[in-house]
Amino acid sequence: MQTKIPCVIMRGGTSRGPFFNLADLPADTATRDAVLLAVMGSPHEIQVDGIGGANSVTSKVAMISKSQRPGVDVDYLFAQVEIIESRVDTKPNCGNMLVAVGPFAIDQGLVAAQNGETAVRIFNVNTQSHIEAIVQTPGGVVTYEGTASIDGVQGTAAPVGINFAGTIGSVTKKLLPTGKPLDIIDGIEVSCVDVAMPVIMMRAEAFGKTGYETASDIDADKALFKRMEAIRLKAGVLMGLGDVSKSVVPKMILLAKPRHGGLISSRFSCPTRATRHIRSPVRCASPARVRFPAHSRTTSRGRKKYRRALWKSSIRRAKSRLIWMPISRQANRHSGAQHWFAPRGGYSREWCMCPATYGPEKRNSVSNCLVIRAKRN
Repeated sequence: MQTKIPCVIMRGGTSRGPFFNLADLPADTATRDAVLLAVMGSPHEIQVDGIGGANSVTSKVAMISKSQRPGVDVDYLFAQVEIIESRVDTKPNCGNMLVAVGPFAIDQGLVAAQNGETAVRIFNVNTQSHIEAIVQTPGGVVTYEGTASIDGVQGTAAPVGINFAGTIGSVTKKLLPTGKPLDIIDGIEVSCVDVAMPVIMMRAEAFGKTGYETASDIDADKALFKRMEAIRLKAGVLMGLGDVSKSVVPKMILLAKPRHGGLISSRFSCPTRATRHIRSPVRCASPARVRFPAHSRTTSRGRKKYRRALWKSSIRRAKSRLIWMPISRQANRHSGAQHWFAPRGGYSREWCMCPATYGPEKRNSVSNCLVIRAKRN
């Protein structure tokens, strides 16, 4: 007996996978996981009997449902389907797939479209956090055509603005899960940070790498991954995550000096392979060195003063030697709640905590979890 389950295959940011209405999937978690494994073709190294793409960024699933929570339109449950193991991980969020949640919800009739732009209020079940997606809906219809571009994806498409709230410590409940901005594990300096996704940041040169190797070169270095995995396992314990040998988080980032602008170049890696599409310069400020102005940041005038002060501080304080991803704080424009984002004027392709709807960046930025392009005026 076969059961037909409708889904839509969508790309969000630099990831791709099927989007399901949660109501169409089995309510029992074990049965649902078995269905997702079959859909993606796991466990198999090339997922030949499913729709998975044999890569961590194309072995993802989004499950959407109409939310019963006040002030929320839809609930979003993300699942990372392992490729060569019979395992479905719903612990982390995926900001790339998140980008497509808004358009999917509107197209499926879960959210009514407005003329011009439609704000979709999303609750991420994985991290228990709230997100607002700004979807382009000219004439009350989702458009996928546009001039926005991101690294790792050819061509252009319509931008989707993402506003995060409460993503600090999304998994560990702490910005710095170990309690320190810098730890030493197996003789390597590491920074463990949890903003939307727990990560471990390390200098590439500590492993004898430039940080500019190709993904294939890094994948071929089994000794490197063995050493990094040993650090990741110990870091998982220090971060309060316990045994992470069967989890994709915390993920690893190798940092290097910039060659093409910015202050830091980064190489993002999953536990067993380098990610093909993320190796980018980063320019931003260190929150440990930024003094936040005392004036209110909930007014338009206050936000402008705050951004100006933050930008000046980032230029004065930021240094390329910083081991951990610097991030900064501003009040949420709707609720006053604080969230975190890469400051105005730079390029951040590791974390997109900067809402595209703030100030002059609104019309010249591409915003999803992995890409911000904010040009300083």
